[in-house]
Amino acid sequence: MDSLKIDPASILQNIVSTMRGIFEQILLDSISTKDTTGTCLYGCLLLAPALEKFGGATVRIRGGGPPMDGGIMDPSGRLQGHYWIEASVGEGTYVIDISSDQFGYPPIVMLSLAQSAKRYIPGDQHAVDGHVRQMQHDPG
Repeated sequence: MDSLKIDPASILQNIVSTMRGIFEQILLDSISTKDTTGTCLYGCLLLAPALEKFGGATVRIRGGGPPMDGGIMDPSGRLQGHYWIEASVGEGTYVIDISSDQFGYPPIVMLSLAQSAKRYIPGDQHAVDGHVRQMQHDPG
């Protein structure tokens, strides 16, 4: 019997889709809206362990904030402060974002690292890691 080969990117996409739904429900239950404005780091903290545990991905939370330190380029060409996930699985590395709709993009973005380069501009990783640690210890 031939073994069934599943594309690692498809597994990640399924996890991301499910986690976006969970994220929306958490937002609705806690702040009475599905609006993701200002929730990007919370979304990353929710998504990262799921991608690691269930998708076998190596995950890093990336981010940045203008004017000098990266971020996301919105559809109008303005650089905005933002956090997203960079996940490596198999031979691919992807930028994954479950709160990009706050900037006018689809609610779920999953792009190859090369495809994402003009939209997602990583900032100072040391600063990002510090923000992540701070949020993990004091999420209020």
